[in-house]
Amino acid sequence: MSARLTGVATPPLLRRWYLIVICCRTAWPSRSDTDLLTRRAGVIASIAAPASLATVLTASVLVPTAGSDLITAHWSDFFVITLLLLAAQFTSRLPALNSLAETATRGFQQSVSAAVIIPSLFLMATLFFCVSATTNLDIVLSGMRNGSDFGGNAPFVLAAGALLAAAAPESSEPVPDVCGPDRAMLMLACDCIFLVWLTLAGDFLWPDTLALISGHASAARNLGAIFTGFFFWMLRCTVLCIVLASGSLIVAGPAGRTRLKAVAALLLSLFAIQVLFSSHLSATAEWAERRQQTYNTGSDAP
Repeated sequence: MSARLTGVATPPLLRRWYLIVICCRTAWPSRSDTDLLTRRAGVIASIAAPASLATVLTASVLVPTAGSDLITAHWSDFFVITLLLLAAQFTSRLPALNSLAETATRGFQQSVSAAVIIPSLFLMATLFFCVSATTNLDIVLSGMRNGSDFGGNAPFVLAAGALLAAAAPESSEPVPDVCGPDRAMLMLACDCIFLVWLTLAGDFLWPDTLALISGHASAARNLGAIFTGFFFWMLRCTVLCIVLASGSLIVAGPAGRTRLKAVAALLLSLFAIQVLFSSHLSATAEWAERRQQTYNTGSDAP
């Protein structure tokens, strides 16, 4: 999408899957034909690739994607999901740190860029506990379904902006020295990490698009609701990808992008907490005024 916005010719959408399949069918070169750096990169990739893919797949199961009140709702904790995503993101960058100087520097910059989400997570924890006293996503999103985007849900809209600003990966291309099935797993892991971050941001922005699964409804009705929620998931991911692609056009260079992501994530998280406390203070002042009016009316009665 970023290339299309700049007028550059882009490959077909299914080319990514084609490359993953080709990498799966490509075998590693023999040890005698490679140097020490490549052999060491192969050992690191053989450990990091399956670990990263398994971690992000575990996180993706816990995220409410198409519906709420699913089987995994009890383990759908915000901190567990985000820590799993960060672990998968750092693990997928490990082979880059063992590469040549230019590739290692770029991998280190991407790891630092991913780490800017950590301060925002602690601010979001304050947001969760102030609103619902829990970090369970299923409970929080169920409470947001009846809210207003510019009322009680406004802090979560800002939190979604912080996730988009801080957690979107810089690049989904693995290390050039890694090939074979390990490269395919790293490519798939990077794509899944990006999609799960988008799903989290979309859940906070549009919680009403999640299908509500009920045990009292029929199986056909619940299945239809799941398919509807899956359609809305694809639609909101497309919208967020367009937003991110448009934003990347106005940022120059990896260093500027990292600084902008860090500042935007922290500011949006602080704004979310400020909006939350201001709404709570206004509600408390309203309640106190009503109590005072009730007291004055009662004291004037004969």
